[in-house]
Amino acid sequence: MKNISNYFAVFASLFFVAIIFKSVFAQNLPTISPSDALKLSVENKAIIVDVREVEEIMSGKIKGSKEIPLSLMTSDKIRFEKELELLPKDKEILVYCRSGRRSGIVGAKLKEQGYNVKNLGGFTDWEKAGLPTEKASCFATKC
Repeated sequence: MKNISNYFAVFASLFFVAIIFKSVFAQNLPTISPSDALKLSVENKAIIVDVREVEEIMSGKIKGSKEIPLSLMTSDKIRFEKELELLPKDKEILVYCRSGRRSGIVGAKLKEQGYNVKNLGGFTDWEKAGLPTEKASCFATKC
């Protein structure tokens, strides 16, 4: 039993180190303000990607944003990779979540794959700025 506890402790430690590494790496992404993001989106120079979970997206999202929940990265990696492959490489990819942490993780993955990506931060910042939102699409609600 002691060996199992030791293995669990090592696994948990490695898991937390990986999360911290991801968070630190994610913070290296350039950021963009909601108003600048809206301008690029309207000019068709950027794609806005929502990485929040389905339950969060159902309460509303940035108008016109593409939904790619972060949980797909582990629960359905094939679908996650396919969704990323559909993103155009000739436009900026602006990722957001609730606060900016999860968008940093996905943004780092996109950056690794050669995308020009910026962290838009959190949906709450967008709402506070009074910028356009809409209801979730069928992707998020699985209709």
